[in-house]
Amino acid sequence: MRRSTFFTAALLAAFSTGAFAKDEGEQKTNQTPPVFQAVLDCKTIADSSERLICYDRTVEGMASTYARRDILVAERSTVEKAEKGLFGLRIPNIRIFGGGDSDEVKEIESIITNFRRDENNALIITITDGARWRQLDTDYQSAKVGDKIKIRKAALGSFYANINGRSGMKMTRLAN
Repeated sequence: MRRSTFFTAALLAAFSTGAFAKDEGEQKTNQTPPVFQAVLDCKTIADSSERLICYDRTVEGMASTYARRDILVAERSTVEKAEKGLFGLRIPNIRIFGGGDSDEVKEIESIITNFRRDENNALIITITDGARWRQLDTDYQSAKVGDKIKIRKAALGSFYANINGRSGMKMTRLAN
């Protein structure tokens, strides 16, 4: 990989995914990984030959850290896809993808790829990404493969879904 491409990818990783570290039981986000900060620090060296020596040394350190998988690089689109894939699952709020509440996925739109009814006549719906959702309320809802579904966060950690824009239903995400 060319150094400029690697540097750009690492820069993107540091600012789009952030790093996290444990501090008194809480997760801190958006801290620049030390191996990447070392590369950024080279920018402040005035002498061009010294700056190039610094870049060569620190980029090599970053490359070996990347090769050991101690630092990960991801494009924003990959991070957004992962966040949408996790939508609805109850996972610890460690902000491994960086960002603040404004970046949080609040709703998804998808297509129903499969559905069935359970023993209580509640819908079990599978959507395009393979995520499965179960109806919680008792209102009869119809669905068919190919229907559009919009699922959004509701109050108190619940989720609400509309199929083809019809009246909604309470849902919960099932572990796949």
